[in-house]
Amino acid sequence: MGLWGFNDPIVEAVAFHHEPSKCGSCEFSPVTALHAAQFIIDSNKDNFNVEYEIPAAFDQKYLADTGVAERLLALQKLIPADKRQQA
Repeated sequence: MGLWGFNDPIVEAVAFHHEPSKCGSCEFSPVTALHAAQFIIDSNKDNFNVEYEIPAAFDQKYLADTGVAERLLALQKLIPADKRQQA
């Protein structure tokens, strides 16, 4: 991606979005946004029911350290069940 002219934060977001703590920063950044977006996409599937905790597939510590974890759970609860996509 760097060869295509994308800047470092975007390259890092793509490279580390499954394991954002390996990026080395605990500040909100594009990698945080992409990791959180993956949670939102997954939580919008019928077979994904999260109410009180973020599944282990997501970097719970990173999301908590960046202050995103509680907001993600609140956002997930706002998605009506009838609007969830089929997995």
